Amino acid sequence: MHSPLMKIGATSKNIIFTDQDMIKPDTPLMMVEHAGNPLEIVSAMKKNIVSQSTPIADQPNCLSFDFSFNVPKNPFESQSMTISGLFGTVLANYSVPLISKLGTHSFCRHNPFSGVEERGLGTWEPVTATLIFTLCAGIELARDTTYRVSWDIMNPNVSQPSPSGISLQGSGSLGFPSQPIDKLDEELLGVRISKP
Repeated sequence: MHSPLMKIGATSKNIIFTDQDMIKPDTPLMMVEHAGNPLEIVSAMKKNIVSQSTPIADQPNCLSFDFSFNVPKNPFESQSMTISGLFGTVLANYSVPLISKLGTHSFCRHNPFSGVEERGLGTWEPVTATLIFTLCAGIELARDTTYRVSWDIMNPNVSQPSPSGISLQGSGSLGFPSQPIDKLDEELLGVRISKP
């Protein structure tokens, strides 16, 4: 949302002046152009797409999540992202190894059983079919740059359509409410739908 037009006017016993346009600083903020203007609002998330490597039942599959932000990630804070609605996903345990060009050291997971911070892992919650991954403090992400995180799963042993309610939510330096995740819609292995 762009900064709205703002006016100011005043009336008193001795002074009257009509509405005049207020001057806005029109400066960048958090590396976003014009963000210094009051109520210039941008969504933290710019792009989010999930895709898969194979649609074949009962086969290993790799899910990939591509994302970019409108603003850079604060390097002094962690950034968590929760992908929900991945129903049909088969994972062996709660710890999910994450693959990314950012490097496994970029991801942190607090192990609730040992109390230790583990690197390179996300957390899988099978009841809600949710994957949570956290970019550690100290990791910078530039704005307008696409990053990819991937993880291996096993496809269910029966056919199913792509779940309709896959969504993403963010917390940390770039918090944002739950929003739908886009899916690729292209041919893969001769199958038209390559949606996870």
